[in-house]
Amino acid sequence: MARGAGAPANFLFLACAKNLVSEYYAFCDQDDVWEADKLARAIDILERTGADVPAVYGSRTSLIDENGKTTGFSPLFSKTPTFRSALVQSIAGGNTMVFQSKSARAAGVLRHRR
Repeated sequence: MARGAGAPANFLFLACAKNLVSEYYAFCDQDDVWEADKLARAIDILERTGADVPAVYGSRTSLIDENGKTTGFSPLFSKTPTFRSALVQSIAGGNTMVFQSKSARAAGVLRHRR
């Protein structure tokens, strides 16, 4: 990782690392706590989108205190998320996202590695 480059640069560095090859990717910071079934839920939803459809799973973030008690949630948007809205508003935090390798390739982040 690039020391002092910031989270976006470090996540991109990891997404492009040639030695990290997977069908799915999910990022986590040192202070993130995932629900036990987060990856299973995300992959189930992504697999239902269709084999040829690039997709990204994202959810609301639970805000917790130092004891792990929920203190609130990230904003709940009233409109159904669309690709267009995702371009102009943060509809899901990076810490909640799970995406397919084909989604990253479609966005130009990953090259075909297989």
